[in-house]
Amino acid sequence: EESWELFCRKVFRGEEYPFDLEPLGKQIVQSCRGLPLSIIVSAGLLANKEKSYKEWSKVVGHVNWYLTQDETQVKDIVLKLSYNNLPRRLKPCFLYLGIFPEDFEIPVRPLLQRWVAEGFIQETGNRDPDDVAEDYLYELIDRSLVQVARVKASGGVKMCRIHDLLRDLCISESKEDKVFEVCTDNNILISTKPRRLSIHCNMGHYVSSSNNDHSCARSLFIVGSGNFFSPSELKLLLKGFKLVRVLDIGTDRLVRKIPFNLGNFIHLRYLRMDTWGVKFIPASILTLENLQIIDLGHFRVFHFPISFSDPISFPAGIWKLNHLRHLYAFGPIMLRGHCSGSNEVMLNLQTISAIVLDRQTISLIKKGRFPNLKKLGLQVSSRCKDQVPELLQSLHQLCHLKNLRIYLEGKGASGTPNHESMEWNIGCKPQELLQSLGQLSCLTILRIMNVFDLLTCGV
Repeated sequence: EESWELFCRKVFRGEEYPFDLEPLGKQIVQSCRGLPLSIIVSAGLLANKEKSYKEWSKVVGHVNWYLTQDETQVKDIVLKLSYNNLPRRLKPCFLYLGIFPEDFEIPVRPLLQRWVAEGFIQETGNRDPDDVAEDYLYELIDRSLVQVARVKASGGVKMCRIHDLLRDLCISESKEDKVFEVCTDNNILISTKPRRLSIHCNMGHYVSSSNNDHSCARSLFIVGSGNFFSPSELKLLLKGFKLVRVLDIGTDRLVRKIPFNLGNFIHLRYLRMDTWGVKFIPASILTLENLQIIDLGHFRVFHFPISFSDPISFPAGIWKLNHLRHLYAFGPIMLRGHCSGSNEVMLNLQTISAIVLDRQTISLIKKGRFPNLKKLGLQVSSRCKDQVPELLQSLHQLCHLKNLRIYLEGKGASGTPNHESMEWNIGCKPQELLQSLGQLSCLTILRIMNVFDLLTCGV
């Protein structure tokens, strides 16, 4: 009876159900043999089908046929059937979840961006591909193939996970369809020619032991243990993965120095590596004209104080990356050189996690170089306070800006709050700042960091 109630909650969601479907529904529940995962997944399958006797009879027929096969377990039947009934557009997105380790909480934002970079999101029309990817994720959640792990304050999904049995299905189906391969200490000696490779073992062990042919690899994910990449490990990356489009080193491996010949990855669309402490981005990155995402450690930028003395030096010719949509870094970037040589407009750029406020930054915004920015972080030091009024005026051109973060430099070590300190830091009174920002019609999130109380000017 409890199994039937669980099934009904998922399929009918509190609505009345046709009387003739009850016998078929109970037959499916009985086939699940009390296994919660099987009940939930089968219910997720039927919830997305027409609630008719004909459609449900087909599902019962499939289940009964599988049960006649030798050594077939009910959980395998339900999971396989649910996968087979996925729309074609969702299948690669679902299988992709198998690249992550067991019980891993998957950050949603990078996941969606990887789906886009892999080419899984097609026919978006005028919609943002990230938004379409999010719709795909919610469809998988609705089918109970993906679980919500953490939720944002705004209500969106921040982290998700996949059940171990579903992950096993992803891996087995991926081997059959050659979507990806997972390398662990248990299979490291098996020579393969993977198209997408997820390494779940120590990178040093992989370098010394694996005989894999990486010449056709399009995606590389590294989830192995260790604090830093050694020079030999980075050499392997540069030597063996020339055709890679998605490179994700993850958040548990630190890169002390970005290689100057990073530009060899001419097909790269997605780059993610934790470069905590790196202060110089080589100009070779500008040759990666297909780059859509640059993520150099974004997750730490809003949880630790930003270094005002040592910004990250980024080449000023950023406009050459005309496919770039999101730029994240662990701290504020500062453009070195001059951008005056070109009038290129970065139509696709939506995110700059943090950039140093200077005359060049203001000039780029004022000239409309980033017309579609939705998220922007600005570091404002006391040395640039005279430029703040001009900045506030130029921000009005960012008509799509939804999320603005301003990082202020504290006045002295004591941090004593007083009215003068606010004007000393940003060159205008709090009321003037808020009045100007209030004219940004799309702005929904405003965070001013290093301010204890904006209304009383406490910095």
